[in-house]
Amino acid sequence: MPVTNRNLIVFKNGIYDQIVKRLVESDDIADMGFKNYNYLEDSEDNFPTEFYNVMFANVLSDQHPRIKAGLRAIFSNQLDPKISIIHGMSGIGKSTALAILTEILGDYALTVELKQFLADKFISAKIFGKHLLVFQDLPKEWKDFTVLKTITGEPRKTERGFMQDSITFENKVKIWATGNYLAIIPDEEKDAMYTRRLSLINNIRTEAYKEDPTLIKKIVEKEAEKIISWIINLPDTECKYEDKSTLAKEWERIASPEIIYLESHWQLADEEGDTSVMKIVNDCRDKTHIAISIQQMLRSLKVLGYVVRNNIIKNIEVKEQRHLLVKGSLDE
Repeated sequence: MPVTNRNLIVFKNGIYDQIVKRLVESDDIADMGFKNYNYLEDSEDNFPTEFYNVMFANVLSDQHPRIKAGLRAIFSNQLDPKISIIHGMSGIGKSTALAILTEILGDYALTVELKQFLADKFISAKIFGKHLLVFQDLPKEWKDFTVLKTITGEPRKTERGFMQDSITFENKVKIWATGNYLAIIPDEEKDAMYTRRLSLINNIRTEAYKEDPTLIKKIVEKEAEKIISWIINLPDTECKYEDKSTLAKEWERIASPEIIYLESHWQLADEEGDTSVMKIVNDCRDKTHIAISIQQMLRSLKVLGYVVRNNIIKNIEVKEQRHLLVKGSLDE
């Protein structure tokens, strides 16, 4: 394969340089090309309104920089170590914007289920030449974190497709994913995953959209050029992933809601006692309406420093609930 210029993208109306942010003359081979689309200068008329609404409307504004960082990474022609994950309920349009991007990118994109990608070693060879990899419907459990860390951490990969010789190629993929669940990250993987490998985007819509099988096609036909041009023109100041502590806090609240329950209602006891894990599980269900398995509760109890023997917690007590005095009440 000839050497390509990572900064160049070929459009129908010229060659765009991502460094100088304009069309240029060049004899270099561009790293990406869109023969059916023109590059459009940044302007109000060229703003992709419908795509923007699909992508951003149901996400809180403080998470918009994460989305923009993940979108721009698709066209950076560099490996992005972050997996941008859109989490939310079913039918609320989590995957619609990614389906639009996949349609626009064509051969530069690949969509697959995570469990299939992890189970079939030949599928990983299909990321050759891809700039966008979409994992649909993330499962409750991720069984092999090593594969994910490898694909997001190695700029050069050697893979072998089915009935093919192995090849070594530059890994330029950006991973996006959607899911109704967030996997519980094992303790030994948390530092790596929270620091470098994950970015979380919460779609907060609760009511499912009415099915519209023509929506994706209509937006692609109307805004494809605007979408690509707007993304590659995004300034650095608008693109930023969240930090480790923010990600960890947001992820744990969704993946391990029992931790929030435990911190709100229980505390470490000075004196040893006997409280069954099942009592905690039942109380959690009554107060939060979330069913947590005994195994998951056990794991979280130990993470928080509680001593558990034979499903009996030795150092836990009900947390004192402090109530603020309302104005006009008597001091005790």
